[in-house]
Amino acid sequence: ALSVQGPEEPRTLTQLREANAIYPGVADLWLARSYALSGDKEESIRFLTGHLKSEFRLPGDSIKKDKAFDALQTSAEWHTLWQNEWYNDEEKAEAEINYYSKKKKYSEAELLLSGELAKRPDSKALYLLKGKLAFEQGNFAVSIADYTAALNLDKNLVSVYPKRGLSFLQAGKFWDAVSDFNKAIREDPADFRIYLQRAAAYAGMKSWEPAIRDVQLYLKYFEDDLEVRHLCGEYSYKAADYINALKYFNQVLREDPNNSLYYKSRGKTYLKTATWRYALSDLSMSLDLNPEDAVARFINGRHRHGVVVPAVMMAAGIMMFEVLKYLTGFDD
Repeated sequence: ALSVQGPEEPRTLTQLREANAIYPGVADLWLARSYALSGDKEESIRFLTGHLKSEFRLPGDSIKKDKAFDALQTSAEWHTLWQNEWYNDEEKAEAEINYYSKKKKYSEAELLLSGELAKRPDSKALYLLKGKLAFEQGNFAVSIADYTAALNLDKNLVSVYPKRGLSFLQAGKFWDAVSDFNKAIREDPADFRIYLQRAAAYAGMKSWEPAIRDVQLYLKYFEDDLEVRHLCGEYSYKAADYINALKYFNQVLREDPNNSLYYKSRGKTYLKTATWRYALSDLSMSLDLNPEDAVARFINGRHRHGVVVPAVMMAAGIMMFEVLKYLTGFDD
């Protein structure tokens, strides 16, 4: 949340006003929040009114629940502001559908949505909502169809590509996902989440090199993201690039030396490079840090492979590697 209190006040307000000069109304809500937090009720109400008149307005419930406006809610100006009908019946219905969706009351949301679609069969906004509801419930084929219907109604609705791309990704349609993510990136190359999603689609096709390139691009801007750095190591491992895999696993372990997953990842890579002593050390550390998960994997592993590994083997030289491989699931 932005605040106008403190030494950053002039620069922050200036930036918001500059944004408004480029796209009128785009920063009105943030300016209203900022003035509310600084105690300037009159300016806050003025900019909030501007926001409610703009194409950028949020649902009324979202604004009313914003803690930045807590101090205003007992004022006469606040009460007068909400006497106006800022939202039409369609917008109110969409807000209600979104409310049920957030509460995971999907039956109620779908019932209301069905009624609205009967009245407005050409509403792209309703098809977007329908696609979102289907995605949240794991109905990816339905979600794809709904997002496609929205696109058919408006070919310029480029915001749908990352959403449909995720549906394709979850449905295992990796090439279609890559196609949609490519379109999304062309429209908004600064949305770095999409690069990771496209990387996952490439990984689904076992196209490791482009997957690694996308993750590396993300890491140029978010180098402290250990989860993604570990992911880059995993993709490198899958590509049989064990040197780079070890590089990434070493990096994340330096930052988080108590993470059992990181030791497990580096240990399995050492196994591939026949660096037995290091592999044993890392796999043992992984088990020490997360023994419960290791036991579960061992039980699953021995049934899956039809092999029973006696616990006594854990004390015996080379056989311990086999046990550790079962325990840590490295045959996956």
